[in-house]
Amino acid sequence: NEPVAEGLLTKNNFQVTGIRNGAVNDHSVSVSFDGINDFVETEFEKNMAGKDLTVEMWIRSEAPQDAVLFCHGNVNEAIGMSLTADNHLELFVGDRVIKSAQPVPFEPGSWAHVAFVYRKEGTISGYYNFIEVISNAPAGPYAGVGNMVLGRSIDGNGGFFRGLMHHVRVWNKMVTSGELQVNSLTQLAGTEPGLLACYQMDKGMGQIAEDKARGAHLTLNGCIWSVPPGRAVHFNGLDSYVQMHTGSSAVIPKSMDFTIEFWFKGEPGQSNA
Repeated sequence: NEPVAEGLLTKNNFQVTGIRNGAVNDHSVSVSFDGINDFVETEFEKNMAGKDLTVEMWIRSEAPQDAVLFCHGNVNEAIGMSLTADNHLELFVGDRVIKSAQPVPFEPGSWAHVAFVYRKEGTISGYYNFIEVISNAPAGPYAGVGNMVLGRSIDGNGGFFRGLMHHVRVWNKMVTSGELQVNSLTQLAGTEPGLLACYQMDKGMGQIAEDKARGAHLTLNGCIWSVPPGRAVHFNGLDSYVQMHTGSSAVIPKSMDFTIEFWFKGEPGQSNA
């Protein structure tokens, strides 16, 4: 709320940044699950009865495991997707469990795209890195109502996922394998037809993973953010310092309010600075 003096606002000290919809994302920021008791859950319940449903996400883990990646519903009726310790993809609708006939090509420490497509007529397909590993398997009708939960079984008694996860999307339509692959790392606007929820999981801070589509945010329970290593200036604590040579481009007269902020991390045992 200070007046801007003529000539002091230049291309050297002011910039506007943003992310354009349609841009390509990367895997630099994600949510980390410990495999013990971490999970994320939507704030509100959703009724998925009689609807087509597609769920997709990127995951990374270091070892095979029995873990639930996604589930929706309640203890009486749920739909979801999980991994097995023998490297199979499993899909479940109510009491019916469908397991991929062959192991998926799991690579420790590598990102993988996993998805399932449920058709309201009662069949379900599963994909691992855009390859269909479960094809139109009979699954029966689904009429579940409840929260969406990631990284844990719907009843909370197990299935905890250990690894990283991000770019989770939920569609109330059937999405083809080709569409999944083309848009898997594309920055979505959140207004795409049929997009029910869109969790980029790229904020890197806080206890909420925002939903770009309809505001049904995820709450992180024990999970932490996985972010790239930061960059900083190191001081030796003896005679090193930084001086800003502002010249005439940053004038702060006595009549102007100003704020200085920065992040710092002291060495263990340091009591003052």
